[in-house]
Amino acid sequence: MFAFFLALSASLSEPTPLTNKPISAASAATRVAACGPAATNAQAKYENDLQENVIKVAFKSAPSTEQYDCIANVSYDTGYYVDFDPPFREKYWSIYNNLERSRNAAEARERLQKRGVLNRVLQFDGHNLSAVAENVELICGIKRRSVLIVSGDDVALHTDRFISPSSDSDFLCVMDGMLVAGVQMGFVGNEAISVSDTGPSPSKP
Repeated sequence: MFAFFLALSASLSEPTPLTNKPISAASAATRVAACGPAATNAQAKYENDLQENVIKVAFKSAPSTEQYDCIANVSYDTGYYVDFDPPFREKYWSIYNNLERSRNAAEARERLQKRGVLNRVLQFDGHNLSAVAENVELICGIKRRSVLIVSGDDVALHTDRFISPSSDSDFLCVMDGMLVAGVQMGFVGNEAISVSDTGPSPSKP
């Protein structure tokens, strides 16, 4: 059976902005530059490796945390990948990843609240992965152990379950439920990664 495996580690990795692009790359670069200070140079450039426009940022001096936060929010809102030269890149990744997790979790909670199941989500404590997975399937109206298959510290998402007219809604519910439960997940092809893994995880810019 075909399955995507989910990485459960909250490791530091490159930011993964949304794929939707509501504005042009030039407009996104202008918004990044507006985060200040005046020494900031932000330009939209096409990256052949990524096959898309990215926002390249150069600083003459170290930016403040507030500026990093502003740029991270622009990246999240517009879907454009923002890149820095070292030594600023790793700090930005850390800030962006924290912001992404926070905003993703807030949006997931809002969707689960609208679905009427937010208060039924079981929290992951590091030892109850099987119970959390079954709880998420239950509150999403899915048969237990039919979508999320747990083996030790790994969990596999069997995507062939999501073929009904309501499959998109069910899939989003499962992903939201696991996120709100405290299980940090990322698609990594056909590899399984343990919850104890602390190294960088693959990302899709």
